[in-house]
Amino acid sequence: EQKHYADLKALVAKIPPRASVAATEQEVPHVSNRPNVFTLKITAGRAEYLLIHRHRLTAEARQHVEDVLKIQPYDLVATQGEHVLFRRGKMSDEGKRAFRGMHVTVPPTPAKTP
Repeated sequence: EQKHYADLKALVAKIPPRASVAATEQEVPHVSNRPNVFTLKITAGRAEYLLIHRHRLTAEARQHVEDVLKIQPYDLVATQGEHVLFRRGKMSDEGKRAFRGMHVTVPPTPAKTP
C-alpha cells in the first residue's frame, strides 16, 4: 500500500498545479486541489492530463478515454507501478502501446491538438 501511494505521488508531482486532469475514480482525490478535475467515470472533459490506474479503468471510464482520443491525442508521460500518466499532445508509438496495454482503442489517425 505504501508503494502504491508513493507511485501515485511520484506521477502527481509531474502534473503542473494549474493543469486540468481526468483520472480514474480512486485517483481523483489525489489531484482534487486543481481547478479542473474530471473523473473518468463521468467524462475526460478536455483535460490536459490523464491519470489512470491500469486495474481501475472500468469499461465506462475506458469509453470516455476512447471518446476523448477521437477529439485530441495524448502521449505517455510516465508510468509508475500500476499508474500511467498521459499529456495532451502528439501521440508516440510508446503512447499507443500504453493505451493498448490497457485495452483502450486508439484511433487510426488521432486528431490534432486544438
